[in-house]
Amino acid sequence: ALTAIDQVDSPSDEDWELNESGFRHVKCIGAERMVDENRQPYAVYRFSVQDVAHDGVTKGKAWRIARRFAAFLELRETLKSPDVLPDETARNTISQLPFPSKSHSFADKLDPRLLDQRAAGLHRYMQGVVRWASRGAVLSFLYDDGSDNAVLDMATSQNFMTGSESAGMRW
Repeated sequence: ALTAIDQVDSPSDEDWELNESGFRHVKCIGAERMVDENRQPYAVYRFSVQDVAHDGVTKGKAWRIARRFAAFLELRETLKSPDVLPDETARNTISQLPFPSKSHSFADKLDPRLLDQRAAGLHRYMQGVVRWASRGAVLSFLYDDGSDNAVLDMATSQNFMTGSESAGMRW
């Protein structure tokens, strides 16, 4: 069976997007159910991110992040501001990108089918975002900020869902 690490080590050509800072690979690699300190369940969506050096050939730094759905909602709202994203074409294009709905018809907000749908939608959304913006708020979002909402240790996680283990992640 593929592990999460196996899935992100060899991105395909369509996963690489050219933007103003060079090539950047951003790919949703799954969703994970977590429990907070008050034993309340929540989900995070994991992404692999990789830069390519300015020569366009040498692989640059690679890292993984995990964000809650609310963080993506916040990023989406933030990118609507001309103060954050001055380029009107980029701002308008990003605001038109399809985004997974916060409301859903599932009885459980952690239903694997819902997590799969959101993960696929967030993958497509972030692919569109990095085509148009890779500095400021987007760059901050894609880097580890040291918070609990940032990079989590996938190797020790028992609940990580990969595309082969979850019901509907088919990208």
